[in-house]
Amino acid sequence: MSNGRERGAVFVDRDGVLNVNRDDYVKSIAELEVFPAAAEGIARLCRQGWRVYVISNQQAVGKGIISEGDLQEITDHMLAIIREAGGDVCKVYYCTHLAAENCDCRKPKSGNIHRAAQEH
Repeated sequence: MSNGRERGAVFVDRDGVLNVNRDDYVKSIAELEVFPAAAEGIARLCRQGWRVYVISNQQAVGKGIISEGDLQEITDHMLAIIREAGGDVCKVYYCTHLAAENCDCRKPKSGNIHRAAQEH
């Protein structure tokens, strides 16, 4: 999707940035409401040569509210909506740990951003 000029990377959150944030977690594709402006924004970033990564806390998995498979289905649906708008997400990084685990990949810590930088 790039115009040939790579500028660098943009890291975006999922809930509340790409889609409507829910107090009870996004548990299915039916509950995923992607903001049209967010999908268009990612498309615009891609056209300008930016690589886009999603970095998001998803402790609903750690709490047993949804499975890893459910999360993947939701992610696939979100990525399809973004692609329909002309955008592309290079990779999605989730922290599925509970907040109490105090891991380095849970935002606001930067473990997943460092991981993305190392991998790409």
